[in-house]
Amino acid sequence: MKHLVLISVLLTVISASTTTTVAAPRTPDTQWLQTSMANDRFEIMAGKLAARRSSNGHLSALAGRIISDHTKSLKAAMALARRTGVEVPRTPTPMMQWHIHILDSIPASRFEREYVTFQIRAHQENIVLAGSEAQFGTNRAIRKFADAEATMLSKHLRLARQTLQGT
Repeated sequence: MKHLVLISVLLTVISASTTTTVAAPRTPDTQWLQTSMANDRFEIMAGKLAARRSSNGHLSALAGRIISDHTKSLKAAMALARRTGVEVPRTPTPMMQWHIHILDSIPASRFEREYVTFQIRAHQENIVLAGSEAQFGTNRAIRKFADAEATMLSKHLRLARQTLQGT
């Protein structure tokens, strides 16, 4: 009897593991594209949070630009993902969601400076990643998209630095 229960449990585990397979990125190109889409979703959420919490006109303008540009970027990335067979993430990564929670928890007196400082650091990192993909990626369409993404992110970085001077 114990053996039948054990076999039943093992078959259930095996069955569950084969029916709930998570698609893993197949190449560095697809992994970069998926991360870019998750980042777009994060930036849209963080921008909305900043627009809601800020009374600073410069910060509101930055947030609006980030929301608009990352919404366009997400739509273009999703179309590219469909054309190239890449799975589209539906949410930001857990770490990105944690950052949203942290930003939402920051006292109002510190929010604007923390948000802009975070944007500067995140955009610096993402410019390097997009630039690397644009230079070293193997999929021509994804490389081209990464190059355009690096340009957009560079504009955001410049705007965020200007905004930081005003906070």
